[in-house]
Amino acid sequence: MRRSKLNARALFPAVFLMLAIDLIITAFTEKEYFRAQVTIPATILNSALTLGILWLLLRLSQSGLLAKWCHVILASLMAFSAGCTITRTEQFWRFTSNAMYSSMLIYGIFLAVLFYLLRSGMETTLRLVNLMLVPFLFSIGLLIAANLVQMQPENLIVRPFSMCEIIQSAQAGFCLSPVLLIPLVFAKGDRRRKMRSFSKIFGVIVILGTILSLLGEMVLGEQAAQQTLVFHSLSRLGRLSVFKRMDALHVWIWSMVEFSKAALYACTAQKSILLIRVDCKHPEIWAVGGVLLGVILANLCSEGWQQVIQSAGTAGLMVCLVAAAMRERRHHGAQNAV
Repeated sequence: MRRSKLNARALFPAVFLMLAIDLIITAFTEKEYFRAQVTIPATILNSALTLGILWLLLRLSQSGLLAKWCHVILASLMAFSAGCTITRTEQFWRFTSNAMYSSMLIYGIFLAVLFYLLRSGMETTLRLVNLMLVPFLFSIGLLIAANLVQMQPENLIVRPFSMCEIIQSAQAGFCLSPVLLIPLVFAKGDRRRKMRSFSKIFGVIVILGTILSLLGEMVLGEQAAQQTLVFHSLSRLGRLSVFKRMDALHVWIWSMVEFSKAALYACTAQKSILLIRVDCKHPEIWAVGGVLLGVILANLCSEGWQQVIQSAGTAGLMVCLVAAAMRERRHHGAQNAV
């Protein structure tokens, strides 16, 4: 089967961006609030666990080679994930704008833009996604700067806590994101280089998560537990010189990053389709059709079930990577014995 690899230098910044946006746009369903004193060590624990899984996976499977039937699962998982991301983007827009519009219209616009990006190819989409990294970091810096005056250290909720609370928080926030599969299967480079890139990504994620947790609690205090989207609330509260409201700028940037995530998922689904059927004439139509089905399924599933399905699918494909590597080693061993 023909194999196609992507430049890791272009892929890993996009992977970071796709993981970082999950710190900003969180679940809309009611969830238990954990104070920064607990969430920070829980974030470190989750990152260490994910890095341990990736290290073991890269050690057991260096090639990233999947069978055709595994690419069917990968394409389905990526299409479903793109559908979930589009649904969450639409919910985010509806929540932040309070506008009355048809969800079907927004989904139609998203799918039309996805079709155009799929026609352009994954490399072009990667470059566009990476362009969003600068506005995203600018948005985070602006959010922090605008709330500096309102940050009060006495708002930090400091109470005795146990390891059980940290584990509970880590369990609530843990997710094996399908994003991790993209560099594992499609990125160029050896095991050590990929592991270094993953380590840098999760190191920055821990630092960013720590800063954002402290920011939210120092500004909102115990009121943070009552916020649906903490950082959208901070964007409305932030003040910078004559600019009293900058939430529209933040919403636009975060929405574009979130949609970029959906676009990369869809391009990965298209890439898997091409690996399943090299002679497929219109893979973008199949990919958009899969994303449309993903949108329908996402609207039928709760956010909790969406996360469970994505984590389970990611874990299953990681096992497939290890099984494929072990089968390949046995095959080479049998050939050498002959």
